[in-house]
Amino acid sequence: MLTVSVPFDNALASEVEKCLDGIGNPVRASTQARLDEAQFMHFMSLNVIRGDAASSAHIVMELSADGAAPTVFERTVQTIGPELSEIFERARISLHDASMSEFLNRHRVDVGQGWFSTPGLNYDGSPEMAVPRIRQEAALAKVAGNLVDAAPQFRSALETLTWVRARLWADEAMKWAFVPEPAPCLNGKPDVAAATPAILLSAIQAFLWPFLLVAAVAFALIWWFADAKAAVWLTLLVLAIELAVGAAAYFMLRQKEKTDVADVPLPEPGITADIMSREAYTAHNHLAAV
Repeated sequence: MLTVSVPFDNALASEVEKCLDGIGNPVRASTQARLDEAQFMHFMSLNVIRGDAASSAHIVMELSADGAAPTVFERTVQTIGPELSEIFERARISLHDASMSEFLNRHRVDVGQGWFSTPGLNYDGSPEMAVPRIRQEAALAKVAGNLVDAAPQFRSALETLTWVRARLWADEAMKWAFVPEPAPCLNGKPDVAAATPAILLSAIQAFLWPFLLVAAVAFALIWWFADAKAAVWLTLLVLAIELAVGAAAYFMLRQKEKTDVADVPLPEPGITADIMSREAYTAHNHLAAV
């Protein structure tokens, strides 16, 4: 999951939106054909996020693809480079002597949950399931379903399964299905005991390191000006105070979450109609993170 945010002149927002409308949602046939042939892109969206009189508008690109940056950006530019160039020209965005893929990678926004991270949580619906594999398995499911419908009325499900498997095995194009491949997304939740070390390490890296840093500095200073024994006891006191303050802040936040009333203004009809004109064309509607 990759996110790109590129600022441009807010006065050009309408022109860029017209350009995106020309590319279409659903995307126009010529662009879709190239993406389908490339077989690496799961989902992709391009949105214009308008600013105000004092701030820039932004082109926000979100995509879920096989591979990692910057390779994904290189493949994206190879596949739909003309469309991206057209959008950037309308927005009068200069690449500053960089290639398009390098420019996109420079404007990549990595999200996380740490102290200095851009807040966000990636959605990876089918981890380690590449586009070709998903398509193959979808075709397999369709063929197998048709075979089940055409199967004689056997006395047991096992007989039906054996009959379907025999016909799949006889089809050279389906022999790949008999070679097992790993599917980590089907493993379910890990055992709590096995997951605890990874959870603790993640908690330290994301949230607890400032507390440990303060304690480490306190330990070093006290040891320098006093002795090791005093350093140990006073550092434990510092950690206890930090833990108490952190726990109090956490429970106050949880209480606020339970009691605060959400401010949910009614959507403006014109804006809603504009959004709806671009939605409900596929099985789901995309949520863009701003």
